[in-house]
Amino acid sequence: MWFENIWNTPLLWWLLLVVFGAGLIILVLIRRQKKVDPVKEHLDRICRCYARGELSRDDFEELKKDLQEYEKKIKSKKKRTPTHQLKTLEKR
Repeated sequence: MWFENIWNTPLLWWLLLVVFGAGLIILVLIRRQKKVDPVKEHLDRICRCYARGELSRDDFEELKKDLQEYEKKIKSKKKRTPTHQLKTLEKR
């Protein structure tokens, strides 16, 4: 019964349904895009300031070095396993 009624639906409703579905899929794909790494964003900003002449060479090198150290610290924290995970691994 529902199969017979589905084909009697006006074309406008089918188009609205398709547009809504496509819009929903596009919205999901846009939201899933990776966010820009904040360290790279700050480094880019520092480079632009240096290129405009707002920073001296020494300040630029110091800020760049600090950002690289901060990035290394973040990566090393992500690689560490929490202690409760280590305890559960030892029990196995």
